[in-house]
Amino acid sequence: MSKLDLNSLNINDKDIITHTGIVTAITDKSVRVSLQENPNCTSCHAKAACGIVDTETKLIEIRNNQQSVKLHDRVNVFIENKSLIKAIFIAYVFPFILLFASLIVFLIFFKEWLAGLSSLLVVTLYYFSLHFINNFLKKEFQISILKQN
Repeated sequence: MSKLDLNSLNINDKDIITHTGIVTAITDKSVRVSLQENPNCTSCHAKAACGIVDTETKLIEIRNNQQSVKLHDRVNVFIENKSLIKAIFIAYVFPFILLFASLIVFLIFFKEWLAGLSSLLVVTLYYFSLHFINNFLKKEFQISILKQN
């Protein structure tokens, strides 16, 4: 979690997605924030792929850099659009491509039912591998918070 200064980064407001949240837990390594429903989500074109709109509140964990936030503080959560698009690709698009590519390859060598099961196994292994590189992904997708005044 790093303090984000939009002016120093030369990033437009439209290049960043902002949500309001409340700090629900603080540890040495992370800050857990409960995101509240964003009124901008209703008009967003990507709300179907976002996942944040599914429920009224969503919990996210942000790396703690010893910023002066306290329990129950109201904060703004920021993520860049390009990071969000990359996350959507890793979580949804690539596994979909992997499923069908492996299915086509396995259909050459196996019967349909075995090819289908093998393709599902490949995608399952992909998601397990994501779990093991979780620390790398947390560094890759920088989510920042700023305490509201």
